[in-house]
Amino acid sequence: MEPVSLIELAKKEIYNANYLYTVTLPLVNEPKLLLSVLTRIQKALEYAITELVDLEIKYKFVESHGTSFDSKYDIFKLKLVDFYRIDKKYVNLIEQIRTYATKHKNSPVEFTKNDSFIICDNNYNVLVLSKSQISVFLQDSKSFINIVDTCVSGRDVFHR
Repeated sequence: MEPVSLIELAKKEIYNANYLYTVTLPLVNEPKLLLSVLTRIQKALEYAITELVDLEIKYKFVESHGTSFDSKYDIFKLKLVDFYRIDKKYVNLIEQIRTYATKHKNSPVEFTKNDSFIICDNNYNVLVLSKSQISVFLQDSKSFINIVDTCVSGRDVFHR
């Protein structure tokens, strides 16, 4: 059995996030599910970035600076975004999603209000995660994963 590529896992995570958002969320109407959707989107983006960076490292176009996602993300942001002419809006998207995930992880207080999920930090600065934001995150993430898939497919064919 052939191992599944990370880009395929990214597509699967986006499919699952989309299903949670379009089917499960309206059914149960629980804003806490927005976090589950966000987590799946983040995982999908991480898979896609890791696939692209690993391919570049494999063919020695960039040097490896560690195996953590943070080091791979730095390579992606500093070298591959310009090389592949990836729109900077996707870097902003990834930064936003990582911010939400970090704030959620470190948050002492979280609650739901009006179909949104509210995340507070220690100083009670508020970060609101809404359905409309998740919708934008989903659409942009799908586009980004398709772009990375095209980059990976083209690069892989080039080196065979």
